[in-house]
Amino acid sequence: MPVRLTMATEVRDSLEIVHSSEYLNFLKCYFRVFSTILTQLTKPQFADSIEHKVRNVIVEILNRLPHSEVLRPFVQDLLKVAMHVLTTDNEENGLICLRIIFDLLRNFRPTLEAEVQPFLDFVCKV
Repeated sequence: MPVRLTMATEVRDSLEIVHSSEYLNFLKCYFRVFSTILTQLTKPQFADSIEHKVRNVIVEILNRLPHSEVLRPFVQDLLKVAMHVLTTDNEENGLICLRIIFDLLRNFRPTLEAEVQPFLDFVCKV
């Protein structure tokens, strides 16, 4: 797990690649890995553990992705990952995921119209 944290932190700290022509390659290489880590390989933590830090760094990376046309093919999956973390994780990661969801809904509204209702249902439950 410390190796995962180190690697995720290095990716976060060198995130300027997403502002270059390599953004699509970055998404192709890393998005599936980030999704798998958040949905399958780690479990939500409510303590300040290494596993929580890994999840937090990855959620921060996803929050910092530019919402350009390059992201469009990944929008549905990104929304699903953000909703998963929002509904299962602690408040810190949940708040970051709320930002991700709001930004996605604002920037890709037509693509995500079918996904709005599950989000609103969650908000009503809270």
